[in-house]
Amino acid sequence: MKIYQFVITTKTVLKSGLKCSLNAFFNILQNPVYCGKIRVPSLNGKTIVEIQGIHKPLISIELFDEVQSRIKRRNKKYIKQSANSELMFRGILSCPLCSKKISGSGSKGRSKKYFYYHCSSSCGYRVRANQVNENLLSGIRLLKPNVEYTPIFEDLIRKIYGKLYEQKSIDKTNINRSLHKMIERVANARELLVKGTIDEEDYLSIKSDCENRIDILGTQLNDVYKLDVQQKQSLKKLTLCFLKPARLFQDTNNSIILRVASLFLNENLVYNDTNIANYLKDEVKIVYGFQCLNSEENFEEAITCNFSKQQQELITTIIKIELGKGNKISTPSAIKVLSFLLKLAKTCISIKMEVS
Repeated sequence: MKIYQFVITTKTVLKSGLKCSLNAFFNILQNPVYCGKIRVPSLNGKTIVEIQGIHKPLISIELFDEVQSRIKRRNKKYIKQSANSELMFRGILSCPLCSKKISGSGSKGRSKKYFYYHCSSSCGYRVRANQVNENLLSGIRLLKPNVEYTPIFEDLIRKIYGKLYEQKSIDKTNINRSLHKMIERVANARELLVKGTIDEEDYLSIKSDCENRIDILGTQLNDVYKLDVQQKQSLKKLTLCFLKPARLFQDTNNSIILRVASLFLNENLVYNDTNIANYLKDEVKIVYGFQCLNSEENFEEAITCNFSKQQQELITTIIKIELGKGNKISTPSAIKVLSFLLKLAKTCISIKMEVS
């Protein structure tokens, strides 16, 4: 039976008597137990893998894979945008007059609609949204980091890709195992055909089923092999995103822009002038050379025993970088710098995957 014969809309299912939320419905669509597989922890206990169960599947693996492919395409097509592209910082900004959260709305002019961030209290604060957006985003775009942090950023990128590759290696093993099973299934069916146990129609059905599954597995396996090549090619591009933050805003949607901006900007941001340095987090100021910390900082040492040896080494390196520039920073500040660099590295990789 063709795959499209199985495809029905969510509304149709709900009308037919299924009682569940939309989230629960999509969870059902993505649960491999219905195609005969179950998810279990891997041998190292750090990842989850899918294995063949002993129960009878309700649907074929091919149908399940097709549904996942369609869901993935749907999610990529309908990436959530911010409520209003003109008011992307609504809910983040605080009023400079009364410190309350700023809202925003549009006002229709003679030729077009104008958007404003404004305070709902009696203080009456109001500012053009496009001016705030442009000042904040252009300020981030023009940031230039201290190049001494580039090796740390590149090291974090390699570690993130390493973890992804470790998972893909597990996937590669499972995919290869499934490929061999499909090939064996075709060979066994051919033997049964020769012996007369099954007729030609059954054999062709099994053969077609296996070939479709092999095509899907082949695509998945190709994606695994491409990851290693992608890692080597991406390092230079992702490093450029660190050196030139403007690249993070190229060909991206508002949700990604806001996600990137949130890495750099203070929470409860109070906008009252155009100097971007006033709105950056302290750790960002350190990385991008805006802040020279002195003896007034609290130098109470943070406990680093919960960090791995590699993380402790990076924290020490960050402290040495700042000492080399004449800035003495505490361990907690160095930890914040490392945390920012790690989040930025993860965001860069995530954006690359989302827009590719």
